[in-house]
Amino acid sequence: VVKNGLSVNEARLAELILTDGHVEKNGYRIKVEMSKDKEWLEVNFREITNFWNTPSVVTTNDSRQTLICSLKDKEQIALFTKTHGIPFGKKSSDIKIPNMIWNAPIETVAAFIQMAFDAEGDVNVNRKDKGFDNVVVNYSTCSKHFAYGLQALLLKFGIDSHVYNYESENALHSKKYRVSI
Repeated sequence: VVKNGLSVNEARLAELILTDGHVEKNGYRIKVEMSKDKEWLEVNFREITNFWNTPSVVTTNDSRQTLICSLKDKEQIALFTKTHGIPFGKKSSDIKIPNMIWNAPIETVAAFIQMAFDAEGDVNVNRKDKGFDNVVVNYSTCSKHFAYGLQALLLKFGIDSHVYNYESENALHSKKYRVSI
């Protein structure tokens, strides 16, 4: 299998945009906004965007108490989103694993998976009175294609997982998928 030259940081940025980001419909800006883990976002965003032509911009939205990290450069945004299959505008139900990830070097695939779980994952520990605790690592998404794609990527590392669908209380995203390890 011929591997492509997709870098770790390109894969991490593509994943972050897919799960927590937004590409403006006019293509002028990519932004990622978070209310939790602000320090994590700022550090990681600056690190993974060091290949971008223009420097990343970090601002705050005081009314929403969020951190906003953004990139500008319409031509580079157009090339990056086309190369990685990142849709513009509302996309949460439409995302899928970018084609380039499937033939990327294994360390790039690992970085993509790690960013997915870092950005949208959670850990549940079920304490048992006797015996071992049950620990489950989860990733949740509105996209069925992304959930099953992530499950397939995990198999590249011999990691068995299960995909569950469930109904969310959020009317905009009522159907969700959880990848559980």
